[in-house]
Parts: sequence; structure tokens; C-alpha cells
Amino acid sequence: MSERGRATPGGVASCPRHGHMDGRIAAAGSVWDIRAIEPGDRADAKELFLKLHTYNAGLDRALTGGAGMGLLAREGAGGRAVGLVLAAMHRDAPLWAVRDWLELEDVYIEPAWRGTGLAAALVARVEE
Repeated sequence: MSERGRATPGGVASCPRHGHMDGRIAAAGSVWDIRAIEPGDRADAKELFLKLHTYNAGLDRALTGGAGMGLLAREGAGGRAVGLVLAAMHRDAPLWAVRDWLELEDVYIEPAWRGTGLAAALVARVEE
């Protein structure tokens, strides 16, 4: 299913499917087409997905010196980066039996290092 829309001159987008103003701000006169990703869209979707991760990396507390935890694995001492794990500690309200818990947010291992146990070693370090 495809959904098309057009921004109004005031910049608020109208929803063509439901006929209401949905509050999205858009440049006057801009037009969009929303639909499921099809085989011919995959290259564009991958490019936007990469941009999303680049943007999110700039916000991640583990990468910006905040409260998150980030571990980097290097090939030998001081070699190239081959693995990354990002995690965050959480504290829930006293209502819950387990208040402090660790969320393993992301793990990335370079393809040449997959299957070597590096991911397990990174996760074990996070659990320490």
C-alpha cells in the first residue's frame, strides 16, 4: 500500500488517507510517497539505514562520554578495531524485584573475526 501526501503552504502536512492534519512539518510544496520497501529500493534503504546508524552513534552515551558502556576490541595491541559492544545500566523502580539490570544494546564483529569467540569475549567483559 502506498500513501502519498503534500505539505500545505503553511508547512503542516496533510494526511491523504484520513484527510486530517497530522502535525508533521514539511517544506511547502514537498511531496512524498510512502510504501513498503521493494527490491528496487534496497540500495536506497541501506544508504538511509547507514545514515541512521551514523546519526545514532552521535547520540549514544557510550560513544559520547556519557553513562553508557562501550568496549572496543582491537586486532592485537593497538591494531585495527575489529569488534564493538555497547551496553547501558538501568535502574527500575523499587516495585520490581530486580532493580539494576544491564541492557546489551549493540554488538558488531568484523566479518573476518566472526566465529572466533570474540563476541562472546566482549559480552563476558560487559558482564564483569
